[in-house]
Amino acid sequence: MSKIDFSQIISAKTARREELVQARAAAGAALVQRLEAACDIRAGHVTLAERLAWSRKEIAARQVLAGDTSAEAMLAAEAEPAGETVMVLAAKIIQNAEQHDLWMASMTGLRRKTLAAITKATTPAAIGLALAEAEAGISVLMLSWSGAP
Repeated sequence: MSKIDFSQIISAKTARREELVQARAAAGAALVQRLEAACDIRAGHVTLAERLAWSRKEIAARQVLAGDTSAEAMLAAEAEPAGETVMVLAAKIIQNAEQHDLWMASMTGLRRKTLAAITKATTPAAIGLALAEAEAGISVLMLSWSGAP
């Protein structure tokens, strides 16, 4: 006759709580994955290395447009092969940077709102609803994007 170890029994309440913890973790991971995918689409066919240089290019563009020629060489390295002037490229970089920053701020706000809803959710269904609302928000942001990263 086998013995039952009653210390190993999990109550239904504990099981539901654990299910909710796991659902929250999975939802948070799914949200980040979806946001990453949207950012990749937004960036277009651009390497990660180039994306990491965007903030330096923005600084250089602002310097050049302010009359500081010390950053001109970096922009010239991109502008000349593309047949652009440094000033035209600098203006494009600033415009794209401002659009990108606004778009990213909107995505960050959506992420924070969704994670707060996931944390407050008391059922897996409520977590699913939070993710569905985030997906709708991502869709709106993607549609509102002008196409230039």
